[in-house]
Amino acid sequence: MIQPETAIIILTLILVVLLRGLRRYFVLFWLAALPGIVLHELSHWLLAFVSNGRPCFPRMLPKRVPGGYIMARVPVRNPTWYNGAFIGLAPLLLIAMAFVSIAYGSPESWSWAQSWRIVLIPAFAAECLVECAPSPADWRIARKTLWPLMAAIVTVTILGMLL
Repeated sequence: MIQPETAIIILTLILVVLLRGLRRYFVLFWLAALPGIVLHELSHWLLAFVSNGRPCFPRMLPKRVPGGYIMARVPVRNPTWYNGAFIGLAPLLLIAMAFVSIAYGSPESWSWAQSWRIVLIPAFAAECLVECAPSPADWRIARKTLWPLMAAIVTVTILGMLL
C-alpha cells in the first residue's frame, strides 16, 4: 500500500501542474492561486519589515500593465544595498514552507481522522511551489543589491579563513 506521504507528494505535483496549466486563463488562475499569491506577497512584506525596507500595505488586486498583468504587489519605500536581495528573493522561502508542510504534516498512516491532511497539505504545498519563483520585478530589486551582498559575504569568508 502507498504511504500517505507519497500520496501527498503525488497530489502536490498534480496540483502544481494543474495550477500552472491555468496560467493561460488569467481570472481562473488568479482565483485558484490567490492563497499562493498572498503567501508570495506576505514573504516580501515580512522580509521588508524585518530588514527596515518600510513596506506599504500589500495590494492583492491584479493590475493591467503593458504586456500583461501584475498579480499583486508590495510597495517597499526603502530598498537599500543590504536588504534588496532579501526582499526580492523572499518568495524562495515558500519552497521551505512546502517541504516542511509535507514532511511534518503528513500522517503516519491512513485513517479517517487524518484524511483532511491528505487534501489540505497538497493544496498548501502546491500553492507555495507555484508562487515561489521571484517575478521579474523581484529580480530587478534583488539584482541591484546582490553584488554588494555577495562581495560582503566573500570578504567575510576570506577574512575568516585568514584569521
